Amino acid sequence: MKNVYEIKQEKNLNYILPKKDSLLELKENILRTVIIVIHIYYFDRINMYLRYIENIPDDIFILITVSEEKTKRYINSFWKNKTLKYKVILKPNRGRDVSSLLIAARKEILNYKYVCFLHDKKEKNLEKKKDIEHWNYTLLENSIGSKSFIENIIYTFEKNESLGLLVPPSPITENLEYGYFNTWGKDFELVKLLVNQMNLTCDLDDSFPPITLGTVFWAKTDALKTLFQIEWKYNDFAPEPLPDDGTLSHAIERILPYVAQDSGYETGWVMTDQYAAEEWEYHINILGDLFRFLEDTYKTIHISKGRRLLCIAKELPLFCENYKTIYIYGAGQIGRQCLSMLISLNISPESFLVSKIEKDNERKFGMLIQSIESVVLDETCGTIIAVGMNFINEIQDILFAKGVLKKDIFIFA
Repeated sequence: MKNVYEIKQEKNLNYILPKKDSLLELKENILRTVIIVIHIYYFDRINMYLRYIENIPDDIFILITVSEEKTKRYINSFWKNKTLKYKVILKPNRGRDVSSLLIAARKEILNYKYVCFLHDKKEKNLEKKKDIEHWNYTLLENSIGSKSFIENIIYTFEKNESLGLLVPPSPITENLEYGYFNTWGKDFELVKLLVNQMNLTCDLDDSFPPITLGTVFWAKTDALKTLFQIEWKYNDFAPEPLPDDGTLSHAIERILPYVAQDSGYETGWVMTDQYAAEEWEYHINILGDLFRFLEDTYKTIHISKGRRLLCIAKELPLFCENYKTIYIYGAGQIGRQCLSMLISLNISPESFLVSKIEKDNERKFGMLIQSIESVVLDETCGTIIAVGMNFINEIQDILFAKGVLKKDIFIFA
């Protein structure tokens, strides 16, 4: 059994679905097997969510959970003359959106074949207001972005028997980089505990990042049946103010694909074609900036060389931590690149080493240059060879002749 993230990558379980056009006509009455559950807490954000909710086809049942009577009254007034099939229920705020899913809406959800769950978000840090707004857009757009998109999600489930869970992609903005990093945080051990308590058969591996962030998803109810069969209590959840990480709510957010895997289903990302086009443009601009930096700093623009630099950046500090003194053999452009990386890693080399010092050239790039003949290299010294590939063997032979062992040499190339 493989990890859910690994499976998603290998099978490319990324679904880009039309926002304006339906893929094919759905089976008659299939929408009546769908429930969309929405938790709305922030009263000042309500209109944005209600506008998106109006994208939901009439045959789908909508269950809205709220924590204040005024929110319930406002929603009922807003939809007074609408044809939507909906119900609004009050719930305690303890557990926030996750208790809405697992307690307030649980019994209703079990009556339906398909479930969509979403909830509102609001920035806590004003410096990240634009980032949270984009995350809100990511979650809403890629769950209920349009009537056709919703129908296309149902069609995708109907067409793919093994597909059990579809979630919006992890957000990537100027100050939110969740899509690029492993975001287990303090939650892996909690998820591991839940996996054992629920007796799930899955491949839980913290070397792979979580697929699900934000607790917004579409699912075949059967894929999450193990989670819904538990009779959760409100006091299972941490009281307010809820910590930013390391709670049951954060663990539930990340365990969803593993529950689906235990039930025999796969998890993928889903997005509208409009959103995918926007993100593609954004990512191209980011990559352009990064590769221009690599070209200026390391004189490399190829992806293969970029990957090699990433490997070096991981391996180099592990090598250097074994030695009291670090030398860079080579004072050319590659030596300069090596020096830049060492400085970025908070490692201070002793000097450049060269086979022969040119006249009046005892410093370069702000660092001392020494002749290989003038230094003593013992077991406390680590030497990084930073030259062109054609010269590596020659310099290794010079170092070997001075008694340097192979384990005390690092190739920066």
